[in-house]
Amino acid sequence: MELTIRHFIPGRVRLHVPSLGRRRSLAEASLKWLRARDGIRSARINYDCACLIVEYDVTHEALLRAVIGRLRLMSIAELRNLVTPTDIGDDAPTERASGRLDDSQSLLRRVPLALPTLSVALAFSANPIIRAINLPLMLWNAYPIALRAWRVWQRERRLNVDFLDTLAVAASLAQGNPMAGAIVTWLIKLGDWIREPSASCSNSRSRRHGSSATAPWSRSRAASSQSATKWSSTTAA
Repeated sequence: MELTIRHFIPGRVRLHVPSLGRRRSLAEASLKWLRARDGIRSARINYDCACLIVEYDVTHEALLRAVIGRLRLMSIAELRNLVTPTDIGDDAPTERASGRLDDSQSLLRRVPLALPTLSVALAFSANPIIRAINLPLMLWNAYPIALRAWRVWQRERRLNVDFLDTLAVAASLAQGNPMAGAIVTWLIKLGDWIREPSASCSNSRSRRHGSSATAPWSRSRAASSQSATKWSSTTAA
């Protein structure tokens, strides 16, 4: 599984885990499992950039290194088996439904402009039925923008550009101008789509030039595999 250390200070580490960013149900199960480990103070995932942020007790740093090393060697199926409870017998339909939801979300991530483009096309119509159909579609497209604004406010108590974008879309809808709202949302999605590969390229360069900063974590991966087994075995208890 692809896992990269983006930033590290004693007591806090930020990891880039694209696989979890694309699989929300698995990510939530992984968070629940991780929070139950000794020494973990908090764990959360920023789905917008597929980053896992872990705050931990520095006295348990060796165990955390071991877990990170083990996760690097795991497949998605192995991770799912590790973090998913095995004592529930009737969860197969739920797991299949979650898998289908993850697949659909992954498809929307691959073609992020599909629904906003459809919304813009529908906004050209004066037919009231089509406008009524387009309204929930516009709200669906704008929801991730409003969610990002809320998360920034909740965590940092500040307003960002997503808040202004949300106000622009809301004002367009309030004034009965769905065309403006659809175009604003489409432009925001276009900016997100352009920014994502640029950020990936920048992060790749950072990993090449900043490998020395994460070397202690990388070197500890093989040496601490025994500690990882000890830590992960507590899930069975």
